[in-house]
Amino acid sequence: MRPLLLLIGLLLTLVMATAAAPATLVQYTLTFYKPVNVIGMDGVTAAQRVEGTIGGVVVSGEYDATDWIVGPLVSPTATLASGTLTCGAASCTLIITNLLGRETNMRGASFTFERPVSGPVSAFATRSAWVSAVARWADDQHLKPELKVQIVAQATGGEGHPR
Repeated sequence: MRPLLLLIGLLLTLVMATAAAPATLVQYTLTFYKPVNVIGMDGVTAAQRVEGTIGGVVVSGEYDATDWIVGPLVSPTATLASGTLTCGAASCTLIITNLLGRETNMRGASFTFERPVSGPVSAFATRSAWVSAVARWADDQHLKPELKVQIVAQATGGEGHPR
């Protein structure tokens, strides 16, 4: 019975997204934090984290000198987006090279660590297209039904933070 209710919830979320303003731009906002040294079993390592939202989906992940990767906060082992990172003396630039399991090439604005960088997710012209793609991606990830519902709800703009 519970899986049926979750499926109904997912379908209602998709219907609400379709009824929502179709011209709403899909945006990302990511913050790359300065590396923090962490002492662990293998010695001292640098924790380099990135957090934010992509199309309303709350994400977290990590980066190194050239690459970054994020997944939904409610299921961080799934990769929602990844890309490259180029840093100079004063600022960095990111490129989203993979989004929802598809190759893309979306160049972001310049940014500095500890400050959010935002921009459009240009691969999706409408919120409805984004929500549909997120729902397909969530199915492909074989996530638990309650996680799928939560991720799709965030993508619709109906739930900005995980429970």
